[in-house]
Amino acid sequence: MNRILPMTAALTITALSLQGAPSQAAASGPATVSGTGTVAATVSSVPLQARRSCGAAFLAHPLPHTTTMRGGGARFYDSNGSGLGVGDLNGDGLLDAVLGNLAGTGTILWNLGGLRFRAQPLEDRSALASEIRDVKLVDVNADGRLDITLTHSRGGIGVWLGRQGGGFTREWLSGARTPAYTMQWDDLSGAGELNLITGSYDAALEAEMGSTFLFASNGGVAVYGPVRADAGGLSVQGQKLAKTAHTLALLPFDLDGDGTRELVVGNDFGMPDRVWKRSGATWAEIHPFGRITRNTMGFSSTDMDNDGVPELFATDMKPDFADPAAVAIWTGLLERTYERLQYRDIQRAENTLQVRHRGGTYRNVAYDLAMDSSGWSWSAQFGDLDNDGFEDLYVVNGMIDEVVFKFLKGGELVERNRAYRNTGRGRYALNPGWKLDSTASGRSMALADFDNDGRLDVLVNNVGSPAALYENQLCGGGALEVNLKWSGTHNLDALGATVLLRAGTASLRRDVRSGSGYLSGTPARVHFGLAGGAQAGALEVVWPDGLRSVVPRPPLNTRLTLTRTGGVP
Repeated sequence: MNRILPMTAALTITALSLQGAPSQAAASGPATVSGTGTVAATVSSVPLQARRSCGAAFLAHPLPHTTTMRGGGARFYDSNGSGLGVGDLNGDGLLDAVLGNLAGTGTILWNLGGLRFRAQPLEDRSALASEIRDVKLVDVNADGRLDITLTHSRGGIGVWLGRQGGGFTREWLSGARTPAYTMQWDDLSGAGELNLITGSYDAALEAEMGSTFLFASNGGVAVYGPVRADAGGLSVQGQKLAKTAHTLALLPFDLDGDGTRELVVGNDFGMPDRVWKRSGATWAEIHPFGRITRNTMGFSSTDMDNDGVPELFATDMKPDFADPAAVAIWTGLLERTYERLQYRDIQRAENTLQVRHRGGTYRNVAYDLAMDSSGWSWSAQFGDLDNDGFEDLYVVNGMIDEVVFKFLKGGELVERNRAYRNTGRGRYALNPGWKLDSTASGRSMALADFDNDGRLDVLVNNVGSPAALYENQLCGGGALEVNLKWSGTHNLDALGATVLLRAGTASLRRDVRSGSGYLSGTPARVHFGLAGGAQAGALEVVWPDGLRSVVPRPPLNTRLTLTRTGGVP
């Protein structure tokens, strides 16, 4: 039985006594830090659960949800699939999930513990709960309870507000007028507010709405905020950064290390990706990359070498040319879509991994690391799957399209998902031994610890086959998980914060986000793995407004909650 253990008793400790206190005490009381740029935070801890089993691979569990396409086949971009979101919806300490759908309704998977779930249809009488694209679980109205936010095929944004007594109330977000295919939530100014960022997928909107959309010309990329809640409901005001878009991916990402996040927008169909930097109330487009993807599907970030500087990964469509079987399957498509590359064209139909160098310049190293070609790739997520202190990479693949792949049975390109193990030497190696090489047609995906045992499990929403949870049974290593709470603000989960864990000379970095990858909402809870015998040094939180809190020696195999009170100074 997977039960929630009570919080350890809170202790009052000053910054001076924390430096010499035993590790368990350091993680179980108010951590009062002083000095320029620091802020106090109360720290409480919960022990992680004992592992139920241990082995060398992941164990697949089918889930009671299947994303289906309208009309029974791939039409109107239904082959792009639907999203998912992960978070603790009822505050019991267990991560729940919401799985989107197209022809049918979405599903809430209530986590009962022990990797058991109760499925509840996401539906009501007021509006459709189908044709779902993106899913993010965010506390929109700052009442301490996560809400479900959704985008839909025609670009509308729905919010299901979590009620304190249980259940949800359906709301529309007034003022968000630009159609949204994908979205992100963030505190872009560090003011303790929530911003909504959206991007439209104009090709799909044209297919859905025809001339209605063409003459309206109302797509593009927009930034809204802050969210306001009053007697009239939820509302936002915003500005449009681009009038047109084929956006499948969005990510707030600190490109220059100045503590503020730029907006990185990934577009499909050869429309170049775009990046905007904020200065006060204005946004200016910048061009930091010398090589970008051509058909960007998803963004994910990592600190692959634990130097405290994040890298940016983007997925595209490219077969593994070292695999003759894969090339043979792709040949029909490649022959029909072949284009001669122009020398000065910075776009390539392949994955990119952008690494920041001295002087703030970026270089794509995906080709050097043999990570440029992973198939028809959708969501990619980084996480320390084997708890060795280095973040690994998981990519889901596949495509179903009766026109594009009319030469294949059922119009389906069947490809294996790919798990890349971070070897710790600045390299990644394919690891089929983890048994994560499913051939189901995956789209959205999240890495999260669903049984609170300190190991990241994998949740995938497929198209045309049941969603799956891959239970992490890998042996070895310890873990530390961290939740942030910023009370007194409208950004209670501190979206936009950065958490750093010192381990020897390494500095492990995790960013608190509403999601990444493709149409995937990830939990605000961050996870650190550490190899057996490794010692955790100081844990440092950089809050969205730039102030810092420090826990000198957090104990391993616990889940910490750092609560900052008082709002923005």
